[in-house]
Amino acid sequence: MEMRVSFRGFEAILKAIREIKKEKLRLIKAEMKRAGVKFKAATQKRVPVEHGILRASIRSNVEETRTGFLGVVGTNVKYGPFLEFGTDRISVGTPENPRVFWPAKIKTGTKMGSSHESMPYLRVAWLDVQGLVLKGLRKVLK
Repeated sequence: MEMRVSFRGFEAILKAIREIKKEKLRLIKAEMKRAGVKFKAATQKRVPVEHGILRASIRSNVEETRTGFLGVVGTNVKYGPFLEFGTDRISVGTPENPRVFWPAKIKTGTKMGSSHESMPYLRVAWLDVQGLVLKGLRKVLK
Protein backbone atom coordinates (compact mmCIF):
# COMPACT_ATOMS: atom_id res chain seq x y z
CA MET A 1 0.00 0.00 0.00
CA GLU A 2 1.42 3.36 -0.98
CA MET A 3 0.33 6.71 0.30
CA ARG A 4 1.26 10.02 -1.21
CA VAL A 5 0.85 13.31 0.50
CA SER A 6 1.49 16.68 -1.03
CA PHE A 7 1.38 20.08 0.53
CA ARG A 8 0.58 23.17 -1.41
CA GLY A 9 1.66 26.49 -0.08
CA PHE A 10 4.40 25.03 2.15
CA GLU A 11 7.00 27.39 0.65
CA ALA A 12 4.69 30.32 1.34
CA ILE A 13 4.38 29.22 4.98
CA LEU A 14 8.17 28.94 5.32
CA LYS A 15 8.60 32.37 3.72
CA ALA A 16 6.07 33.86 6.16
CA ILE A 17 7.91 32.29 9.11
CA ARG A 18 11.21 33.75 7.85
CA GLU A 19 9.60 37.19 7.50
CA ILE A 20 8.20 37.00 11.04
CA LYS A 21 11.65 36.01 12.32
CA LYS A 22 13.29 38.94 10.44
CA GLU A 23 10.76 41.39 11.86
CA LYS A 24 11.22 40.02 15.39
CA LEU A 25 15.01 40.31 15.07
CA ARG A 26 14.63 43.88 13.80
CA LEU A 27 12.45 44.71 16.83
CA ILE A 28 14.93 43.08 19.22
CA LYS A 29 17.84 45.02 17.70
CA ALA A 30 15.87 48.28 17.92
CA GLU A 31 15.06 47.60 21.58
CA MET A 32 18.70 46.77 22.27
CA LYS A 33 19.67 50.14 20.77
CA ARG A 34 17.08 51.91 22.95
CA ALA A 35 18.42 50.05 25.98
CA GLY A 36 21.96 51.09 25.07
CA VAL A 37 20.91 54.74 24.86
CA LYS A 38 19.22 54.53 28.29
CA PHE A 39 22.27 52.82 29.81
CA LYS A 40 24.64 55.33 28.20
CA ALA A 41 22.61 58.28 29.56
CA ALA A 42 22.54 56.77 33.05
CA THR A 43 26.29 56.15 32.86
CA GLN A 44 27.00 59.72 31.76
CA LYS A 45 24.87 60.94 34.66
CA ARG A 46 26.85 58.80 37.13
CA VAL A 47 30.42 59.24 35.86
CA PRO A 48 32.67 61.44 38.04
CA VAL A 49 33.44 64.69 36.22
CA GLU A 50 36.49 66.83 36.59
CA HIS A 51 37.04 67.97 32.99
CA GLY A 52 34.24 66.09 31.20
CA ILE A 53 36.51 63.95 29.01
CA LEU A 54 35.37 60.64 30.46
CA ARG A 55 31.68 61.56 30.29
CA ALA A 56 32.01 62.68 26.65
CA SER A 57 33.75 59.42 25.75
CA ILE A 58 30.93 57.09 26.88
CA ARG A 59 29.51 55.27 23.86
CA SER A 60 26.85 52.63 23.23
CA ASN A 61 26.70 50.16 20.39
CA VAL A 62 24.76 47.05 19.42
CA GLU A 63 26.66 44.34 17.58
CA GLU A 64 25.13 41.37 15.81
CA THR A 65 26.83 38.09 16.71
CA ARG A 66 26.33 34.51 15.53
CA THR A 67 24.06 33.83 18.48
CA GLY A 68 22.17 37.13 18.78
CA PHE A 69 22.91 40.71 19.72
CA LEU A 70 25.49 42.19 22.07
CA GLY A 71 24.95 45.60 23.63
CA VAL A 72 28.11 47.45 24.62
CA VAL A 73 28.36 50.60 26.73
CA GLY A 74 31.74 51.92 27.78
CA THR A 75 34.68 54.20 27.22
CA ASN A 76 38.04 54.10 25.53
CA VAL A 77 39.55 56.59 27.99
CA LYS A 78 42.52 54.98 29.76
CA TYR A 79 41.52 55.93 33.29
CA GLY A 80 37.86 54.83 32.93
CA PRO A 81 38.52 51.33 34.33
CA PHE A 82 40.46 52.82 37.28
CA LEU A 83 37.45 54.90 38.29
CA GLU A 84 35.14 51.92 37.79
CA PHE A 85 37.17 49.23 39.54
CA GLY A 86 39.67 51.22 41.61
CA THR A 87 43.40 50.86 42.09
CA ASP A 88 45.67 50.24 45.04
CA ARG A 89 45.40 54.02 45.72
CA ILE A 90 41.75 54.60 44.88
CA SER A 91 38.96 52.61 46.49
CA VAL A 92 35.68 52.92 44.67
CA GLY A 93 33.12 51.15 46.82
CA THR A 94 30.57 48.71 45.47
CA PRO A 95 27.63 49.22 43.12
CA GLU A 96 25.31 48.97 46.13
CA ASN A 97 27.43 51.36 48.23
CA PRO A 98 29.44 53.53 45.82
CA ARG A 99 32.01 56.11 46.80
CA VAL A 100 30.69 59.65 46.33
CA PHE A 101 33.88 61.66 46.79
CA TRP A 102 36.14 62.47 43.85
CA PRO A 103 39.77 61.63 44.79
CA ALA A 104 41.06 65.03 43.66
CA LYS A 105 38.52 66.78 45.89
CA ILE A 106 39.02 64.72 49.06
CA LYS A 107 41.58 67.17 50.49
CA THR A 108 39.01 69.96 50.38
CA GLY A 109 36.19 67.71 51.56
CA THR A 110 34.15 68.68 48.52
CA LYS A 111 31.69 66.14 47.23
CA MET A 112 31.52 65.43 43.52
CA GLY A 113 29.75 67.99 41.35
CA SER A 114 26.47 66.13 41.01
CA SER A 115 24.61 64.16 43.64
CA HIS A 116 24.49 61.32 41.09
CA GLU A 117 28.25 61.01 40.45
CA SER A 118 29.78 57.89 41.93
CA MET A 119 32.58 55.36 41.70
CA PRO A 120 31.92 52.81 40.35
CA TYR A 121 29.81 54.61 37.77
CA LEU A 122 29.06 52.00 35.08
CA ARG A 123 27.78 49.24 37.36
CA VAL A 124 25.75 51.73 39.41
CA ALA A 125 24.20 53.07 36.20
CA TRP A 126 23.25 49.51 35.21
CA LEU A 127 21.50 49.05 38.56
CA ASP A 128 19.61 52.30 37.85
CA VAL A 129 18.30 51.19 34.44
CA GLN A 130 18.26 47.40 34.43
CA GLY A 131 14.57 47.16 35.31
CA LEU A 132 13.54 49.43 32.42
CA VAL A 133 15.89 47.70 29.99
CA LEU A 134 14.72 44.20 30.88
CA LYS A 135 11.06 45.28 30.80
CA GLY A 136 11.50 46.63 27.27
CA LEU A 137 13.23 43.47 26.08
CA ARG A 138 10.59 41.23 27.66
CA LYS A 139 7.87 43.18 25.85
CA VAL A 140 9.57 42.66 22.48
CA LEU A 141 10.24 38.97 23.13
CA LYS A 142 6.57 38.13 23.89
